[in-house]
Amino acid sequence: MHGPSRDPHRRALERGNACLAAQTTSFEELDRLSSQELHDRAYRYAERHVDVGFFWNLIELMPAAEEIEGQSQQAAADVVHWGQQVLDAVKRDPKLVDALRPAYIDYLQKHPDA
Repeated sequence: MHGPSRDPHRRALERGNACLAAQTTSFEELDRLSSQELHDRAYRYAERHVDVGFFWNLIELMPAAEEIEGQSQQAAADVVHWGQQVLDAVKRDPKLVDALRPAYIDYLQKHPDA
């Protein structure tokens, strides 16, 4: 029988735990990185883990970020672009309107003046 140090599964688990511990970072450590370093690190991680939610969040934030940077025309163009993507998808498959029904109701409840 193999001892704990010779067990390949245990060694792999220990390496994984060591990597996890090495990657754990505090706000202060992350805040010291440049914006580009933060972007690159987050992007690579999300890409490796197929984290669609992260990318969707960035898409949602992009027009506001562009407004902050004084790029009002680009912000408006992005909103129009994503709106057109939805219209194109619904035209290709009209059944999507039914699937999106809960999102429409939720949105309209939040915006009763619509």
